[in-house]
Amino acid sequence: MKNNIGATIKELRKRSGMSQQELADKLNTTNFTISKWENNITTPDIYYLKNISKIFKITIDDLMNNNIDKRNTDKTKIIAGIAVIELIIIIVISAIAINNNKITIQNLSSTNNDISLKGILIANKSVSLLEINNIEYVDKNTGTALETIPEFVSIIIKANKDTIINKNIENTDKESIYELLKKTNISYQSKNKIKDLSLIIKYHMNNKQYEITTMLKP
Repeated sequence: MKNNIGATIKELRKRSGMSQQELADKLNTTNFTISKWENNITTPDIYYLKNISKIFKITIDDLMNNNIDKRNTDKTKIIAGIAVIELIIIIVISAIAINNNKITIQNLSSTNNDISLKGILIANKSVSLLEINNIEYVDKNTGTALETIPEFVSIIIKANKDTIINKNIENTDKESIYELLKKTNISYQSKNKIKDLSLIIKYHMNNKQYEITTMLKP
């Protein structure tokens, strides 16, 4: 199914009671540019997508699927979890040519059945963006996700065999590993191409270290 970002922007603008000129002023561009977006002549680049998303307070999934019927676009509403997807909302959802700068988007998943997650990788010729959240993990050796309460957890992301993220979480609130991972959000931006991704979870519990690894594949 083809994504129609122009129609989505137009609908959100109208629901918010804005003219093309008013939206253009907020984005520091022209109403002619807004018109071209809404008629799918051109597509907003990464910079504009970030600001459009903030103005209308809409997530990347809603934008992809034109899922705005149930969204309250009042500017005073705070969308739950907006911080979780702060990086995701800066990218365009249509793999089309924009001034000879093609943008691609890949949804990532785990190859290990013990780990599930939501991941997205977006790239054009000048920048790559990675976002991972909703990580879930159950260790059959140490108990269920809710029974496993580690002292701390390390989340490592490797790309091209190099470590690009090493996030350490100290479990001061004595939460389960399920709760710790579920609320952890990982964002990364690079001017280099991101490929051959892997995720490593390390955690310490009862003076022992446990480790599990998964590849991240489209």
